Amino acid sequence: MNEHDHLPHVPANVWTTFFILMSLTTSIGFIYSLSAVSLFLAATFNIVATVIKYRMKEKNILGEISLGASIVADLHLIPASLLVITTAAYWVQLPSDSFTTIGAVGFAIGAVVANAVSVIIMIINESLQFEYLRKYKRVKGSNIPD
Repeated sequence: MNEHDHLPHVPANVWTTFFILMSLTTSIGFIYSLSAVSLFLAATFNIVATVIKYRMKEKNILGEISLGASIVADLHLIPASLLVITTAAYWVQLPSDSFTTIGAVGFAIGAVVANAVSVIIMIINESLQFEYLRKYKRVKGSNIPD
């Protein structure tokens, strides 16, 4: 038996975590730099994370809430990207005083909050799953006392 057989979901969770954190940090980068490229990357990362979460089909309430939080972030980043696309020079840094930029930043802040909630829920979910496995399945290599 492999030492990781008790965690068959690790690859999907690793990719989900990667894409959610990339979306979160890239959204924050957009808020700081007002670079349209950062916004498009954040939206792309978040959509990929949402698709992975949907395909994982988590059957518990925390997995469903995390999927919902990713969908909320998508519904913030997609309109923000559409706002930026409407500007003539969307591949350069956006002017900080334009309506488009203010709206896109507002949407990006909403996506940051939704992704932060998603990350917190994912951490709680994984902790609960590990605790269950440790208590009831006796995970090998667990040095944590009962």
